[in-house]
Formats: sequence, structure tokens, C-alpha cells
Amino acid sequence: MASLRIVFLYADSARSKEETMNCMGFRIGWLKEFDRFLCRGLLACLLLAALFSLASSTLAQTDQEVTPALEQTLLAENWPQVWELLKDVTPQTPSPVLRLIKGHAGLALNKNNESLCLFLSASSPQDRETWRLFSDMLAQKYSTKAITQYLQGDALARNNQRELAMAAFDKALFLSPENKHVLTLNARGVTQAMNENWLQAINDLETAVAIWKNFAEGYTNRGTVNIRKKAGAEGALRWFGLALQNSPDYCLAFVGQGCAQVALGKLEDSKKVFQIAKDKAGCGGGIVDGNIGRITAYLGGWEEKKLIRMAKGEFGTELSKRFKEFTQNPNQITANNFHSALKVAEKTDINMYNKAITELKTYSNITPGAKDKLAPYINNGLKTNVPGGWGEFAAATIPQDFKFELSNKAGVNLGPIGVETGKGIGAGVGGLGTQVHQLKTTNQNFNTWKDMSTALGGAKVDIGGGQRIDIQGNTYGGVTANLSAAHLDEGDWPFEVPFALSYE
Repeated sequence: MASLRIVFLYADSARSKEETMNCMGFRIGWLKEFDRFLCRGLLACLLLAALFSLASSTLAQTDQEVTPALEQTLLAENWPQVWELLKDVTPQTPSPVLRLIKGHAGLALNKNNESLCLFLSASSPQDRETWRLFSDMLAQKYSTKAITQYLQGDALARNNQRELAMAAFDKALFLSPENKHVLTLNARGVTQAMNENWLQAINDLETAVAIWKNFAEGYTNRGTVNIRKKAGAEGALRWFGLALQNSPDYCLAFVGQGCAQVALGKLEDSKKVFQIAKDKAGCGGGIVDGNIGRITAYLGGWEEKKLIRMAKGEFGTELSKRFKEFTQNPNQITANNFHSALKVAEKTDINMYNKAITELKTYSNITPGAKDKLAPYINNGLKTNVPGGWGEFAAATIPQDFKFELSNKAGVNLGPIGVETGKGIGAGVGGLGTQVHQLKTTNQNFNTWKDMSTALGGAKVDIGGGQRIDIQGNTYGGVTANLSAAHLDEGDWPFEVPFALSYE
């Protein structure tokens, strides 16, 4: 009996100990969770404090950079004095706030190349955030000033917050006398264009230049709208011309003018303009080079290296496909694609090449209107690769290590100026190679285009500048029918002209 009692006591003791441990375990687990909660909360508080401290220090630093004299001059929109106060500020100046303030002053003073460089220099996320903090502070401090709302809208647009930017621009115009704050109209027009609201963009930009008739940036942006919506080359040419009347060295206006001339088939004129743009470019050199490369690729019909790697049967199918695409849907891209395949066929299977040329000749003879529809695009290829044409110009102009991204809905042939391209994808493009290599390539391209033109019954072609080339003998001179380059198809232009405000 005693032993039984001991067993029960032991059991009771064990159960009591287990319950006690369970209770202690619960308390310990709860305390651990509580500790974790406190730790996480503390870390969050420290992080918020650090961010607040960073923002405060940034604003404090900005307050030190923007002197009271500069602030008051800015509020008065005394742009010549703002420019004078910031005369030592360059794209290398550490403060993005000072760089951007000077950039906006440059717009008002038609110092456009300087503004472009200052805006491009402030494109990093850190610079844009610093500018946003400053502009928010200024807009709150001087909430009834149109200029502060304009600068706040500019900062929001640079941070891709376009809806908020539009609201700030609207407020700036509301606060300005008779809604005539020209810098705001210009910025709102650019923002509308970035959203492809073309009519609203045109209205704002044309209103801006109607108020300030010497406002070069407004004229340039108005022309750029036409380039970006891929229509209205003649109008764009006129707007860029007005910009250059007021800012004779403006790189972006020259680039836009050159693009519009290409769209109108004025290739010789465009080459001269792009050379001027190159000379004036400064920090905008990449913009000039990019468009020269894109135009060359679009017009030139460069060899696609991927075609060479195809098996014979596969390549024959591809050649037939490209012939059909060009004849059924003639445009510069389908012409270039067919040209590329022909060029490869000439190197790899001359019988296949001759058969394709014969088919092109037969098609053009039996199909009403075919020659008129196909010839302009073939002629563009001839003019691009003729001695002294775009191919040689690009080789001599673009740096050999230059790269750009070229995207097109139907693909563009790049060959020696790059790698390869598929349909509807971008292609990384490398150097153009040596001048000797480029001359050889343009000569090969020219000969293939010449055979295509001969298949249509052509003998001599107007290559611009008052010159006509005998495509049979590859000699100059003589009188012939005019097959001058056609306008590029609207909606399919290869140009990329940015807005200086850099709201991309």
C-alpha cells in the first residue's frame, strides 16, 4: 500500500512538473515572440529615423546650396540673373538642384545645348529624388507662385509620375497671369507627348511659341512631336527651322531637321545637316550617332548574318517568303529584307539568286502598277549604298565602338554595322568597322540593289544632288527618268529624337 502511494505521488509529481514545464515553455515562447516583435519594431524605427535623417540632411544641404539670393531671383523668374548666379555650374557640379535650375534658365534664354547637357547630367534616380525633395519643399513654401508649381511638376515628370505632374502644371498655369506661363506650357506639352496625347501636346506647344515667339525649345519640341508620332515631315522641317532661327547651334533641332529630310527623301541634304549636328552635338553626340545608325540600317539593306547560317532548303524558303512580303506589302523594311536574302543567295547559290531576280522581273512585268510601288524602296537602297551615300557617311561618322538598340515591328537588316536582327526584336549594334570594309560592303550592297532595279526595267536612277547614275555601267551622267527616293512610310520611321527635358 505504501509502495502504491509512492507510485501515485511520483506520478502526481511528474504530472505537476510537466504542467509546470509546459507553462514555463509557453511563457518562454511568448517572451521570445515579444522580443522578436520589439526587435523588429526597433529596427523599423531606426530605419525610418535614418531615412528621415537622410531626407533632412538632403534638404538641409539643398538649402545651403540654394542661397537666398538665388531663391528670390528664381521666384522672380529673372532668368538672366539666375544664369549669372550659376555661371560656374556645369554638368559636373555635384548638386543636381543647381544643375537643373540652371537647365531651366537655359530653356528660357535659348541656351539650349547647355540646358540639354545639364538635364542629361541629372538623370540618375538619386539626382531625380533630390530634385523632387527640393521642388516639394519650394512648392510648399511658396504655394502661390507659378514657378514653384512648375518646378514641382518637372520633378514629378522626371520621376515618371505624369498624372501628378500634370496636376502641378495645371496649378502653375492657374496661378500665372492669363494661363500664359510658357515654361509650364512647354513642359505640359512634352508630358502630353510622352503619353501620346498628340493634339493636347500640339496645342500647348503652339500656344507657348505664340506667346514667346523666340522660344527655340518650344519650336524644337513641336517639330519633335511630328517625328515621334511618325507623321508630318514637312511640318517638322518648318518647326525645326524656326528653332534654329532663334538658337542657331541647337543640336536637337539639327537632328530633327535631318530626320525630317530623310523622311522626305532628301538624303543629300540630311547628310549635311547631320554633319552639322555632329559638330554641334557636345554631350548629345550619342543622339546624333544613334539616328545616323538607325537611318543607315533602315535604308541600307545590310546583310543579316543569320541567313548565312541557314541550311539550303531553309534559306530557299526564307528567300521566297521575303520576295512575297516585299511584292505584297512593299515598304523599306520588306525591301531591305528581300535585298539581304538576295545578297546572301548571290554568295551561296547563284542559281537561286538568278531565279529570284527573274521572278521579280516577271512579277513587275505582269502586275499592273508594280514597278511604281516597288521602285522607290529599291531606289532608297541604291542611294544609301552609292559612292558617297549614307553607308560611307555612317562609317566615317559613327565611332567604331558605338552601340545602340534598334527595334522595329518587322526587323531591320544590320549586317556589318552590327550583328543580326529578328522580326519585332531589338538588336545590339556594334562598330561599323574600318572605312575600307565599309566601302567594300556598300559596293556589294549597291550591286544587289542595282540588279533589283534592272529587274524592274530601270537603267538610270536619280541619286540626288543633280546626279543620275547609270545602273548598268555604274557611271554618272546622262538624262533619265526620275526615280528619286520616296518619302519614308509614315508610321514606320526609324528615328528616335528625345525631348531635352528628359521625361523619358
